[in-house]
Amino acid sequence: MKRLIFLLALIFQTTALAQSYPNKPVHIVVPFGAGSSTDLLGRLLADELRVSMGGAWVVENKGGAGGLIGAQAVATAAPDGYTLLLSSSATNSAAPGLFKTIPYDPIKGFAHIARIVLYPWVLVVNASLPVKTVAEFNTYVQSRSGQLNFGYGSATAQVAASAYNSLAGLNAVGVSYKSQPPAVMDLLAGNIQYMFTDVGLVASHIQSGKVKALGVTTARSTRALPEIAPIGDNGVPGYELVGWAGLAAPTGTPPEIIKTLASEFNKIMSQARVRDKLISMGTEPAYLDGEQFNSFVISEVDLWTRRLREAGVEKQ
Repeated sequence: MKRLIFLLALIFQTTALAQSYPNKPVHIVVPFGAGSSTDLLGRLLADELRVSMGGAWVVENKGGAGGLIGAQAVATAAPDGYTLLLSSSATNSAAPGLFKTIPYDPIKGFAHIARIVLYPWVLVVNASLPVKTVAEFNTYVQSRSGQLNFGYGSATAQVAASAYNSLAGLNAVGVSYKSQPPAVMDLLAGNIQYMFTDVGLVASHIQSGKVKALGVTTARSTRALPEIAPIGDNGVPGYELVGWAGLAAPTGTPPEIIKTLASEFNKIMSQARVRDKLISMGTEPAYLDGEQFNSFVISEVDLWTRRLREAGVEKQ
């Protein structure tokens, strides 16, 4: 009888917790700088959550170390549902295969709430480079071994470029940035000659002719850049890379809060208005939650680590 009373009290407590959530500001940590595609996604989600759930939803940028600083801050935060991570392929897929040590467990360190989008990536070069195709670009870089620079502002971007360089036989100097937007600015200025980035961040520069898009990293052309062929079909067979972004909380966050958040995101993602906005940002809506999302994160760690090893990229 006492055990039954205890269980009923626990159920009532967790249900009441979910119903009262949130009763103070919720911080969504974006592990990259302001203006990045992850940042824009985080702000869109925060705006939608303010409408659907009420309360204060605050986007907090904690950039640096390819996203590791922000991810660590969430992994070590109080597991009460009031500190969330805009998780991604950079922090929760690429990092374990790229770095010898990372300050958190990308799988067990988080309660993985929901995958929101997939990110098509694109190879872009400074407009002054005399190349129009992936093949011409490879020849150009190979003839200037060690003389050109490429930039990256996340673990995903670093993996994309490093794997590409290895598969294509390119020797260039990597330049690290705190986030992707500063790298784009240096690409426009000619301080770096090429980079890989998500489509949304450079779509306007491609349209204006300020940078050249040579190929997308997906197996098929994307809705955002339908005229740009996949790299795997255009100079580097077998090259394919797709980023992702979602929401995670520290391990130990009450399950009722996780379920409540997943349910809200499901409602938000079912709205045509929101999906159209995400597509206009250069992403592909791709909602997953529960065990499916957790299994996806596990498989992505294995996938990215294997691709790095196949490309001969050593851990740093």
